Amino acid sequence: MGDSLVVVAPWHKYSGDRIKIIIEPGMAFGTGHHGTTRMCLEEIEELARRGCRSLLDVGTGTGILAIAARKLGFTEVVGVDIDPEAVTIAVENARINGVEEVRFFCKPVREVEGSFDLIAANLTAQTIKDLMDDMLRHLKGDGFLILSGILSEQKEEIEELLRQRGISCLKVRELEGWLTFLASPI
Repeated sequence: MGDSLVVVAPWHKYSGDRIKIIIEPGMAFGTGHHGTTRMCLEEIEELARRGCRSLLDVGTGTGILAIAARKLGFTEVVGVDIDPEAVTIAVENARINGVEEVRFFCKPVREVEGSFDLIAANLTAQTIKDLMDDMLRHLKGDGFLILSGILSEQKEEIEELLRQRGISCLKVRELEGWLTFLASPI
């Protein structure tokens, strides 16, 4: 996964050089095997190298993106989900990975406090559209958005959503019929 990450289940052994992320999936989304998760992790890894240090993970699921960000050097990491079971799983995954300082909350993104260098949302196109304004309220002026969970045929509607809000689309990646957008207000 990217240059430095590997995602494993708790029962798998890994002894290589990569940063290991252990994920107990339970009933939450985000095991690292879906193309959208892989693309998000690769973008987070790249943005860590570019100096991003704070992340808001919207719809955190298993917490995989938040946990990876912390292990890649992000210092302020928050994950939110409206599913209490997902938050419970994310908290446990953070504990297993030794990154208990990652904060997870069961609440909508509009109730989050603070602003972030990076906001990641691996959801659906419709959910991203519904939450876009709330997410943008928490994005620093020179920050980045990673938007994923978008089907290839939904590309134009997400591009239009970004255009309407004055957000520049920096990159669109496609894998297995899914898209990941990297965007910024700069």
